[in-house]
Amino acid sequence: MLRRFNFLFFALLVTSCATRPWVKHPMDEMPDVSCQTGSEAGYDIYIWKCFKNKKNVIFQKSAGLYSFPAQKQIAECAGETDFEKEIEFSSRNTEICNKRKPPEWILSKSLE
Repeated sequence: MLRRFNFLFFALLVTSCATRPWVKHPMDEMPDVSCQTGSEAGYDIYIWKCFKNKKNVIFQKSAGLYSFPAQKQIAECAGETDFEKEIEFSSRNTEICNKRKPPEWILSKSLE
């Protein structure tokens, strides 16, 4: 019984730490806005203001060692997604964010 519990715990730990938004939602260009809310828990947010005539928002909630699955929402270029409305985020007003550059593996993907 303990062996089964240890296996399930290890599987959960490995899969939760390995979640990457770019695997689930690949994009061909670098985001216009990338930031992170909070310090220990919050959202990783990536926004393309007008990619292929649509606004694309990819976000992922993280808390400690666990990351929830990445989600993608699409709106008109000048519009807002439901996620942006929910957390009162505007790509023109990013005070809730800690500015950050996209991870290197995003950068390398965009340069291929």
